[in-house]
Amino acid sequence: MEKRQVERAYELYAPVYDFIFDWIFAPGRAAAVQHLALDRNDSVLEVGIGTGLNLPLYPPTCRLTGVDLSQEML
Repeated sequence: MEKRQVERAYELYAPVYDFIFDWIFAPGRAAAVQHLALDRNDSVLEVGIGTGLNLPLYPPTCRLTGVDLSQEML
């Protein structure tokens, strides 16, 4: 799949992404963040942060930077 095709797909999904995918991926997202075993003031780079569904899963003291291919998902 070409980069532009991926961008377009996420542009189209952006308005409904959380509604459709949150419950499907929630257990895996939570397990992944827990597996990081973050300490106070750790830094995280989340590539493909999308709509930010993972944000509440991170400790409030960690420093988080997120990037995403799709402006609409941010």
